[in-house]
Amino acid sequence: MKTFPTLALSLLLLASGGALAQTPDGVPPAHETVCDLETGSAFGWCNAYCEAMDCDLAHDGDPLTEPNASAAACDRARTRFEQATGRGMPCDDPCPCTANPGAFPLWAAFLAGDLAAEACLQDGDVCPLGGFPPERCTPPQGDITYVVTAEGIVVASSLGIPFNPPFCGDSVGSGIPLAPAQAVVCKAQLDAALAATGLVCGIP
Repeated sequence: MKTFPTLALSLLLLASGGALAQTPDGVPPAHETVCDLETGSAFGWCNAYCEAMDCDLAHDGDPLTEPNASAAACDRARTRFEQATGRGMPCDDPCPCTANPGAFPLWAAFLAGDLAAEACLQDGDVCPLGGFPPERCTPPQGDITYVVTAEGIVVASSLGIPFNPPFCGDSVGSGIPLAPAQAVVCKAQLDAALAATGLVCGIP
């Protein structure tokens, strides 16, 4: 079992930089992460669909962003991935942690209502370098939600901190960095699951 790193360390490890390549979504495949949890042929098909061809842009509602491949090529890659894994493409689900429940079992169990929350820490003004539990920052540096369960921690950040991306994850599968739009969805999913528990969250 992997040990869930502190927020500061996990965000530091997940940080990436560099110039953007000329791909439809503006992010070169080497800097994208949605397929990082896949292996073997599943990784190849995911990488082709989500990262090299940007097939998910066909469904983003923006006429200015289009896939870098034909619909037939995208359909072929998606079908091969589904045959290899029995799952849909990770980038077709706006939250990678939800799209890959096998990699983030605590996240999946909590969102499904199968894992009880014992406590949670949540704030829109979190100082991630303060360790765990997080403390308030001045000026604000980001936000995060930690859900403590009997099995481990479920976590999501929708803003990240300067020079580091937001992420989602759990203490079994660790974390994965998120694009801004993904971060909003993941955080909303976690917050909705928390709201269903009636648990009051916060930082004292």
